[in-house]
Amino acid sequence: MKMYDLRKIASACGDYTLYVLAEIDKLKPGERLKVVAARSASSLLDEIAETLEKAAPVRVVERGYEGDAYYIVVEHR
Repeated sequence: MKMYDLRKIASACGDYTLYVLAEIDKLKPGERLKVVAARSASSLLDEIAETLEKAAPVRVVERGYEGDAYYIVVEHR
């Protein structure tokens, strides 16, 4: 499973969805991507997940917390 950490681009401007979509475009069908954000940004990451399921060929297969982080795992269809 590949991982993409949004905490590393926290100072970047723009919609994080575009960054995540760029990573999803690199996946083959069946591959998974774990997207990690700060725990305080969990609602933002949930919004991104909702947008991705509508706009991209992915489905969210897992959500959870790890320490000070919140994550989602998406699978490319």
